Order: sequence, then C-alpha cells, then structure tokens
Amino acid sequence: MSIFCTVTTMFSAVYLYSQKSSFNKVALSIIACITPFMACGTAMGTLFFCGVTFSPIMCITPFLVLAISVDDSFLMLHAWNRLESWRTAPLDKPMKEHMMGEVLVETGPAITISALTNILAFTIGAITSPPEIRQFCYSNAAAIFMDMFYQATFYHRLHDPS
Repeated sequence: MSIFCTVTTMFSAVYLYSQKSSFNKVALSIIACITPFMACGTAMGTLFFCGVTFSPIMCITPFLVLAISVDDSFLMLHAWNRLESWRTAPLDKPMKEHMMGEVLVETGPAITISALTNILAFTIGAITSPPEIRQFCYSNAAAIFMDMFYQATFYHRLHDPS
C-alpha cells in the first residue's frame, strides 16, 4: 500500500501538476498508510482499557480504516498539489499554514461526512447486533474517529512540500 500511495502521489505531483518530486511527498504517502494503524491501536487500546474484550473479527478493523484513511489522504494531497501548482512565489511558513487551511476547507467537509457516516453506521450496528458484531462495530467506529482526528492534526503539522 505504501508503494502504491507513493507512486500515485509522485505521478500526480510530477505529471499532472508539473512539480518536483521530493522526499516530503514520499514521507506523506507513507504516513497516509501508517496513520490508520496508529488510529486503530489508539482506539482498540482505549476500548480494551474500558473493558471491551478482544474478538477475532476485530482484526479486520485496520484494513477497513486503511481504505477510508488512504482515500481521505489522497483528497488532501491532491488538493495541496493543485493549490501549490497555482502559486508562483515560494511558500514561506505563513503561506503554508494558509494553504493548509485552504486544503482543510476544501476537503474537510468530504472527509467529515465520510467519517461521520461510517461512525454512525457502525454505531447503529453496535446497537442492533449480537455481542460479537457489537464489539466489531465499536472498534470500527472508534478507529475511524481516531483516524479522522489524527489526519486533521498530523497533516497540518507535517505537510511541507519543499
């Protein structure tokens, strides 16, 4: 997944937006694949601390969250590349922060609606399901929430295209 994300991110930056490839774009592509696993670890650790027992079906959660998270990361990376290609002057720190704000304004609603829809669906599934599926739904809802939180904070701090 990291290789796929890196190749497609570089292809998008270099061929679609005529930008230079950089180590930061590679790092962001790899972080896009690491973030969901960190979110799953945080969410499941919190659930286990609160008394939810482990169920083998919970092993599927990281892969579901990975699919959702990578999609959201592509939205943000693509928006950043598009906005960066419109700029003519070099980006200083205040301009980068402003551009990241523009990226979040552009992609935030789509990411939030997608995450909240999934969280709501899994929460309803937890209420109406047998105990084994309930644990699965709790873990998915918590992991998607943590992933949304991590994406909003990590990309804001790590996105440096220079």
